[in-house]
Amino acid sequence: MIVNTTRFGQLTIDEEKVINFPFGIPGFPELQEWCILTPDGQLGVSWLQAVKDPDVALLVADPDSLFPEYNAEIDERDLGPIGVSISADSPEVPDLVMRVVLTVDRNNSVVTANLRAPIVFNIGTRQAIQVALRRGDYSVRETLAQPTELGTGNTTDGMEQLSVATGT
Repeated sequence: MIVNTTRFGQLTIDEEKVINFPFGIPGFPELQEWCILTPDGQLGVSWLQAVKDPDVALLVADPDSLFPEYNAEIDERDLGPIGVSISADSPEVPDLVMRVVLTVDRNNSVVTANLRAPIVFNIGTRQAIQVALRRGDYSVRETLAQPTELGTGNTTDGMEQLSVATGT
């Protein structure tokens, strides 16, 4: 599949790499198909690119690498739309990966993370959802202590299975 983007140009994406957001993402409910783009050498951060809109891409990162004390308590019911159901009959926990959306203020180069509403990816179903946390005192604009550390994380959590390298 050919995906045109304003940031990365024209990309060829394997349709099996497309991630479905059943409800879209808040602010973009009509955009349900996305792909993860990981520029070479930028393992800690990725771009979440809308397949149907070349102008929409969100910078995302592993919250554990940026905020080691971060503990998002997500209610299992919030994950039902992406195929997560943990019960006594089926105690197996699916392979889930969490990311937070980053924002860069171009005026002062401050990078913030939305810790209040992480994105959870179900690796097995290739579905994802942004979840507004019900508990915890997390901000939608938490300033990164060390913005220079972006891109130094790892992808040993399974995110590499979703990602498409861009070579940029």
